[in-house]
Amino acid sequence: MNQKQYEKAHPLVLLLYVITMLIVTMSTINVIVLLCSFFTGLLVCICLEENKKKLVNLISLSIPIIVFMIGLQPLLYHTGSKVLFYVNESAVYMENYLYGAVISLMLVSGIIWCVILRIMIDSEKMFYLFGRLSPTLGLFFTMILRFIPLFKNRLKQIHEGQLAMGIINPSAGLLSNMKYRLREFSILVSWSLESSIETANSMESRGYGLKGRTSYHKFTMNKRDKIFISIQIMILAFLVWELVNKKYRVYMLPVIIMNKWDIFNIAALVLFICEALLPVIIELVFYVKKKSMTKKES
Repeated sequence: MNQKQYEKAHPLVLLLYVITMLIVTMSTINVIVLLCSFFTGLLVCICLEENKKKLVNLISLSIPIIVFMIGLQPLLYHTGSKVLFYVNESAVYMENYLYGAVISLMLVSGIIWCVILRIMIDSEKMFYLFGRLSPTLGLFFTMILRFIPLFKNRLKQIHEGQLAMGIINPSAGLLSNMKYRLREFSILVSWSLESSIETANSMESRGYGLKGRTSYHKFTMNKRDKIFISIQIMILAFLVWELVNKKYRVYMLPVIIMNKWDIFNIAALVLFICEALLPVIIELVFYVKKKSMTKKES
């Protein structure tokens, strides 16, 4: 497997990158900013995620969320200016559906950037980032990132084993299938408890929790990483300044009102897009250089 260029960066660079995207995405309901966040995040996912099936699952999961949020908003809010229809003498306004669409877009964009966080920062990088500040917190995040795919793989192994032994009948009814699933879950819990005991004994034998214990890490911060961190901090400060000063403020209810854009709004949006597409740009630059070097050698 070819190593991606972003994997060579320091974990702090990757963490600042995703934090910047999440802060901007979850701090505004400006549809232009959210659309930029959604499409750039989707493009980064396509570039970084090697398993395209996971992207299809992510998109298929996003559709019900959008439909649910759009359908839920008219039940919660009954204010607006343009009436679409009446339900039991209660007006349903167009602004309610638009507000639900914007909220769902924010939620789905946040999920995409969390997926990118999972791709970029594995358990080793997470433990390195948080282990020194709080070893317990670092271990907690590391175990979460490890156990979710581990439980998924174990449950798949248990299900395949039950099928191979003929215990599960695929053509059984709903109640029988529920019984089979409960049995698989019971096996998974027993297996996980036994594994946790082995993990605890292994950690104790390696001196976890002892004072003065050190841990190995392979990450070093070079000059390029320092430059990236400085640039990211300046971009984040500028974007936060725009958000705090309500430059992207939008009123959705009862009427839709958007602040007028100026040169600072446009500049901040361009910086946000460039920051979001940074992994894609780096991969493209590396690909072009690699192709040119191959042509020269041939």
